[in-house]
Amino acid sequence: MGLLKGYIGAIEPVAGKLKYKLNPACTKYIEPFIGGGGLLSCIPAGSYEREIINDKNIALANMYDLLANPDTCEEARSVLESIEKPDNEEKARMQYKEAIRFTGKYIEKYACVSANIEFREIGGLEERMKLLKTAYIKYTQSFNCGGQSYRKFGDNAKYQCGVKRNVDKTIQRLHGVEVMSTGSQNIIENYIDNAQVQLMLDPPFVGMYRRSQKLYDVEMSGLLHHIGLAQCIAKAKASILLLGYRAPDGLPTIYDAILSRQYNWRCYLVDQRSGPEVCKKGDKKYKNSLYVWTNTTPQTIDARFASQIDYKDELNEIDFWNLIAEHILQGDIKNMALLDYMDAFDSLKKKDKELLSGTLMETKVMREAEFCYKRYALKRKREERCTS
Repeated sequence: MGLLKGYIGAIEPVAGKLKYKLNPACTKYIEPFIGGGGLLSCIPAGSYEREIINDKNIALANMYDLLANPDTCEEARSVLESIEKPDNEEKARMQYKEAIRFTGKYIEKYACVSANIEFREIGGLEERMKLLKTAYIKYTQSFNCGGQSYRKFGDNAKYQCGVKRNVDKTIQRLHGVEVMSTGSQNIIENYIDNAQVQLMLDPPFVGMYRRSQKLYDVEMSGLLHHIGLAQCIAKAKASILLLGYRAPDGLPTIYDAILSRQYNWRCYLVDQRSGPEVCKKGDKKYKNSLYVWTNTTPQTIDARFASQIDYKDELNEIDFWNLIAEHILQGDIKNMALLDYMDAFDSLKKKDKELLSGTLMETKVMREAEFCYKRYALKRKREERCTS
């Protein structure tokens, strides 16, 4: 759609490839992690009978909802086109800081009540329009649209030209699209057994597979969240594309252990790309390879993809945890990654005591005093970091 072009994790550069892996037989398109909307913008309007987009980040959901709704889109357009970026650098930075403050408070407020209230009911229309304005400033005037560090963006005339061009395209594309702001799991569970549904899943990637674990306003970096996601979709009847990175340094990848060949899952390399990093000026962008896991066998694997090789390893959950334990015992996994693995394993064991019983992870890592102490020390370190 271009409204937040370059948003962290943006898939615009590979969207043209990915759209050819969508199942043409599906009549409904659902994207629970819409983010910058890169793939949706490449799908012609009217391709599906019904389209639903969602983001737990209320600032993004509010933005898309106001532009998608015929009753509010023109007022929303006026609000965005009225934004002026001060030519004075100090004033521009002050505007940016105020946008971050207001948007952050709104996101925090919604996180506290979202389980009990629909996102459109938080604040009146005037407050929602203010959130639209501040969120747009926060993302478009920051590096990689990450909303974490200010960047210069030419003069006001150039900025407003971009706003007008992108708003028009976004309103046209969002016509008829339903917008939600809820937990992704809620939406996925409602549609995974519907063979007419195409689910496009582009969640924040596993934290330990990327350079930084804090990139998004609403994160999903923990390994346990991704285990839950994979378990939820493993036997789905809906057609699914799941984007992500593979584990670095020769470690096994969690999706491979859960998304089985038995249910027709495969993994394909999509592209070598810049990672979703929020870089400061002068920093070198982190490179990683983007993969797609899918349960829909494509009719052709052609030049639209960087590789025709099936990267799927023969692996199950027990194999996965035994391999992880071996790497831990060899000292290959340290610090917060070690803590994330141990916490995830412990949570899984509490849910099903028999599932992973007898694994090397259970008999060695979780019981050895050295690793128990490391886990305690790392938890203390993480708590101190969160409160500082």
